[in-house]
Parts: sequence; structure tokens; C-alpha cells
Amino acid sequence: MQRMRSRMLLTVITLFSFTGSIAQSHEFRGKTVMSNGAEIGVGTIIFPLLKDTIEIGETSTIKVDISQKGRNLFYYRWGDWKSQVYRFPGGFCADTLVTVVVPDSGYYASFSKQKKCPVCLSGKNVVPILYGLPEKALLRKAKKRKAYLGGCIVSEDSPRAYCRKDDFEF
Repeated sequence: MQRMRSRMLLTVITLFSFTGSIAQSHEFRGKTVMSNGAEIGVGTIIFPLLKDTIEIGETSTIKVDISQKGRNLFYYRWGDWKSQVYRFPGGFCADTLVTVVVPDSGYYASFSKQKKCPVCLSGKNVVPILYGLPEKALLRKAKKRKAYLGGCIVSEDSPRAYCRKDDFEF
């Protein structure tokens, strides 16, 4: 009987230790890398709900306090490239180092295909981004906010859609 109690106690302690090791945190920690795995630094964390930013220095490690209102939704930007949009509605995340990849074209491709904004998760205000020298018809379309003009230069990673509500290209 004593041996059985000892085993049960050991099992309970092991389960408690295991669940304790999957800690939750109010601080998001990430390591920024290019899609080829090379570490990068000097970027910007953007909080689209707050219209606020945090500049990141030479380090490839980022830290974000996600417990503050509006800071539980953000993305990392390096030049014109963006990471996925990270969202933590409860203000908690796993206490682990996350690999933040830029550009995360695959992430945005699914939203663009669905015509759904990755920030507000709605398609109500999403319009296509048009590239090239616009003619009068396209200028009228842009003026009516039925399209967004993306400029003359287009690349494989160029955004394909724009959310008017969040002023967000994806």
C-alpha cells in the first residue's frame, strides 16, 4: 500500500512538473530570420491596431509585452518584407523562442486568395492591388476605392491585396 501511494505521488509530481514546463508568458520572444534561415536584425515591430511601432536594433531577437491592450496583435517588418501577423487574444503565449520568418509569403498567399485581411480577418474592405502605369479607368477605380495602386515595380513577393480599414497590404 505504501509503495502504491509512493507511485501515485510520483505520478502526480511528474504530471505537475510536466504541465508547469509548458509555461505561459505575457512576453513574446522571437528570433528574426529570412526565409533561407539567415538571421536578420534592424527591423520594426508594427502594432496595426495602435498605429504604433517599435524599432529593433542590430539583434535578431525581439521581445514584445503582449499583455498591454493592442499589443497582442503585431507583425515584424524588415524593409518591404513582413512576417506573419501574430495574434494573442488572451494576452498570453507559450514561453518559448519563436522563429519569425520574413518574408512569409505563404502565410499571406492564403489570405490574399480568400480576399480576407490578416489583421481584421474580414473581407469587407479588401480590394486588389494593381501594378503598372494606370490608365484613366484604373485611376477612377482607385479614386472610388475599388482598387489600390501598387506602383510600377512588381516582384514575386509583392502584395496582391489591400485592406482599406487597416491600411494593410498583403
